[in-house]
Amino acid sequence: MTKLITQLRIFFTYTNTRTRPKKAIAEKINLLVICDEFCHWARELSDNVLSVTTNTGLVFRSKGAMSVLNNLLVDDVINELGDVAMAHMQKVTDLSSQFAGYESQ
Repeated sequence: MTKLITQLRIFFTYTNTRTRPKKAIAEKINLLVICDEFCHWARELSDNVLSVTTNTGLVFRSKGAMSVLNNLLVDDVINELGDVAMAHMQKVTDLSSQFAGYESQ
């Protein structure tokens, strides 16, 4: 039987409100904060903080590193859960292919 893991993953970029995760904390939900380098206060919310840089050296900031980090975390969970997760992800991919403009590989 697969163990149910309750986790709330929150993404913070730039200045964002700290009040949003308070209910999750009150409900004892494991909180993972993925944030950029400007969220210096993230450790006040959780010990589980993964901070990435969004600085591109250009005028704009990129959230690409956050996306890559999230994809790696999802891939790790799928690998840990094994065949059950793989079958579920295949089902999601198959269903997604029914939407226009979506191609699975």
